[in-house]
Amino acid sequence: MVIRKKTGYNIDIQLNEAITTINDGKTHLHLDVDAELDKDELMSILKSIGLN
Repeated sequence: MVIRKKTGYNIDIQLNEAITTINDGKTHLHLDVDAELDKDELMSILKSIGLN
């Protein structure tokens, strides 16, 4: 819902896992995420970032 309000894209996102490690003052974040969206939404996103 937040993504839709901020971007206008209708995307269902599921966060499966988040792993954070801190080493020498730097943080590394690994996310395992699944997303589901319409093909038209994907094409619009790719076009907006210049990958189409």
